[in-house]
Amino acid sequence: FPHIFIVSQSRYEALKIALIKLAKLSNDYGSDNFRVIMNIHDEVVCEVKEGLAEELAPKVQEIMANALSYFLTTIKGGASVTICDYWKK
Repeated sequence: FPHIFIVSQSRYEALKIALIKLAKLSNDYGSDNFRVIMNIHDEVVCEVKEGLAEELAPKVQEIMANALSYFLTTIKGGASVTICDYWKK
């Protein structure tokens, strides 16, 4: 069981790193244009002004994937982004 704890903790630490970098992205674009509104486990939900979603999606994906690189030294982290009108499971 200790291995599961290490993996689980790393995932949450990576999420914290990603949230900090996403907050910087929000500052760069302005909170009226982009903001994180919630996170669920290892998922982040962002609100993006219409017209900026296509531009910001790859930046958010890169931030999320790169946050894992602090812990994954031999393989590359990955993340996916879905653009939609409302949050869904």
